[in-house]
Amino acid sequence: MVPLVVGSHITVQRSELEEVKAIGRVSKDKLNVMVNRLLEAIYSKSFLGSRSLSGGCPKKSKKNEASTNEHRRLGLPKEDLKDII
Repeated sequence: MVPLVVGSHITVQRSELEEVKAIGRVSKDKLNVMVNRLLEAIYSKSFLGSRSLSGGCPKKSKKNEASTNEHRRLGLPKEDLKDII
C-alpha cells in the first residue's frame, strides 16, 4: 500500500495506482475512465453505489418527474476529494 499523494491518509495498492496512471496516459481525452478506476481502487463498489461525488439528489428522469420522494445521496468525504483532485 502506498499513499495516493504525499501526506495523504488514502492508501492504494501500488499495482492499482500504476494501472490508473497507465489509463491516464492512454486515454487523455477520457479522464472519467481514469477517475472511475481510481475510485474503485480506493473504495468498495457498495460504498460508491451509495454515494455521489458532490452529494445531492439524483437527476430526475422524465418517467419519475412527478415523484416527490427524492433520495439524497451522501457525498464522498471532503478530505478524500481534495486528495483525489
